Amino acid sequence: ENPPKKRLETVQTNRTTSEMRDREERERRERKGAVRAAMIPRWAPARHWRLWEAVALWCDEDPALSIQKNGFGSTLDVETPEAHHLLDLACREFDTDQIAARIHPERFMSWAESIGRPFPDAWVQAVKPHAERRSAERVNWKAEYDRLKKQVDADRAASVNEQVADAKPLQTRERKTLHLIIWMLVSDGYEYDPSRRNDLAKQFEGAFDRRGVSLSDETIRKHLQAAFKTAENES
Repeated sequence: ENPPKKRLETVQTNRTTSEMRDREERERRERKGAVRAAMIPRWAPARHWRLWEAVALWCDEDPALSIQKNGFGSTLDVETPEAHHLLDLACREFDTDQIAARIHPERFMSWAESIGRPFPDAWVQAVKPHAERRSAERVNWKAEYDRLKKQVDADRAASVNEQVADAKPLQTRERKTLHLIIWMLVSDGYEYDPSRRNDLAKQFEGAFDRRGVSLSDETIRKHLQAAFKTAENES
């Protein structure tokens, strides 16, 4: 057998194999890009992502096609080991109350970037205007809360000398309105869930203390729970 000819065949085989790998990789990237382009208009405006949805989108998979339901709930059905590793990390963060099971897209993307697994820039740019809109809504809710609180305080001061029968219905309506605003602020702005362990009341206590207002975390927690009970009755 001719050694030069054998070497030439080996080189040609290696070149062909390398070209096939390159072509497969290009085709894979093109498929991922096509899936991403289809998913962005559907998922970027979403107010919340479930953790497994966020991970599926991170690896350019359609969440509707990437979930396997069973008797114990849902599991991610993708072949990418990195995706399962990211979901495992997210679940661990959820178990320690660092992130929520339903999370704003921009918050999940920020967390993913913090652990060295950033989303493609196309996702970042698509989510950004929706995140800015949500931020503006939270500011508007806070302004509305402050306005109504001042109104409640003024109405209460004006009604001190009125009969209780006349004042009570107004106070009840205002209390419900305040509860609903508190509920919206903490559930949307802080993703607060009274059924899960968290330190939001403690954070608020510290914030009040820095402003010279003495208010215990137990009192704050009581009013947060009352707000959520009012919201549940309204839903």
